Amino acid sequence: MEDTLLQFEAALFESGHLLEAELTPDLYVSGDRGKLKRLLEILLDNARKYAAQNSDVQVFLAPEGAKRVRLEVRNQGEPIPPDQLERIFERFYRADQARTSEGFGLGLPIARTIAQEHGGKIWAASNDAEGTRFFVSLPRAKAPAAEPRGALTAE
Repeated sequence: MEDTLLQFEAALFESGHLLEAELTPDLYVSGDRGKLKRLLEILLDNARKYAAQNSDVQVFLAPEGAKRVRLEVRNQGEPIPPDQLERIFERFYRADQARTSEGFGLGLPIARTIAQEHGGKIWAASNDAEGTRFFVSLPRAKAPAAEPRGALTAE
């Protein structure tokens, strides 16, 4: 996870955003390392695209009870209307066609598939006060997974 955050830090900075991360250490998720990395990349890229200029992108990784891990990626920008929060995970759906010409509406559906493949779920919340927040809840592993599958970890 930290490697992916480091890779995105420069891209976010070039887009006028700072990356803030609060990662609880020693949290592990077993699964396909490449897919879990892709999930985080999708959420970070989405936050970069829709964050208000000169705002921060925030990432949190924390335990969710004893058996799960929760990832949150947050940006401050134009809120997603409540009636569209579920639809943004549909293939080719774009909440506001005029907001950006980037992408094809496939990133969030791919992220949902990756979360589901790993026994997890993904959802979003959005309002003026807290910004747009994407949450991923995944089963917690007790120790790092052996290669080649890998693990999502904050060490």
